[in-house]
Amino acid sequence: QIILGILLLLGVGAFLFVYSGKNTVIPRIASSTGFRDDPSPYDLSLLSKKYENKVYRFSVMMPESFTAQELPTESGEGVVVVLQDNNGSGVQIQISPSSEEIYTLTADDIRASLPDMNIIEEQEVEIGNNYRGVAFKSDNEAFEGDSRDVWFVFHGTLFQITTYARNDSLLQAMFATWKFF
Repeated sequence: QIILGILLLLGVGAFLFVYSGKNTVIPRIASSTGFRDDPSPYDLSLLSKKYENKVYRFSVMMPESFTAQELPTESGEGVVVVLQDNNGSGVQIQISPSSEEIYTLTADDIRASLPDMNIIEEQEVEIGNNYRGVAFKSDNEAFEGDSRDVWFVFHGTLFQITTYARNDSLLQAMFATWKFF
């Protein structure tokens, strides 16, 4: 019985070691300077409130003044997460199933799917060791024709993060805190 107990404890310990934080994936912009044209970085210490989504297994930090609202997508598959304050600053995250399991999403892929979307100043985004997405500027009408976006697919789910271009440094700071668990 003692040997069985020791084996059980070793098994539980090994399980906890393998699954405790080692599987956390933290996305990042591929270049060390962040987005190419951001002249004024956002103060990361202002991101003091955590939003956590247990369905899609991610968290992101946001300013204390922000609220989180989850809305259904038009298709009914997925969710739109709106993180914002009363002054119009914020980020929208549209989450939906991807039609196929892909590891790299490029600006050319988005252009092929949405030919009317103007994508400029694209930049690769790394999601862990295996996945790649793209950060870019666009003419998204929902954001007064001047948006900043980060799109990627992770484990069969498409994440489309969008904000007004004027909130670029906020998006960068929030994205730097993004973690999958």
